[in-house]
Amino acid sequence: MSFTVLYACVGVGTVAVVLFVVLSLTAPLVLEIGYGIIGGLLVLGGIGWILYRNSDSIGDWWQAFRDRRQAERDARRVRRETLRQEEETRRAVELEERRVRAGVIAVEAISSGEAMNGTNS
Repeated sequence: MSFTVLYACVGVGTVAVVLFVVLSLTAPLVLEIGYGIIGGLLVLGGIGWILYRNSDSIGDWWQAFRDRRQAERDARRVRRETLRQEEETRRAVELEERRVRAGVIAVEAISSGEAMNGTNS
């Protein structure tokens, strides 16, 4: 991760300090609202800083997550392809069995026809 996150954290912290100074000079109600805004900005800045400091481990985790998802997609694709090939093989075997049965029936019919005609050799 680049220094962009670091700059964002510094910017958020700077905005929080400026808001604190400006709001401390204004009315008390605005000051309380300002404390909430400042607290939120500091929390966001802190979260950004933590993310920046842990960017390598987060990047490693994200890459592992993406690799695992890709492996799952590849496994599903291989399984679909295997099932498709098994189905094609099963259909080819059934077709061949039908052809063989049809051939046997045809040979039997021809043989019985020759026997009836007396031309059986």
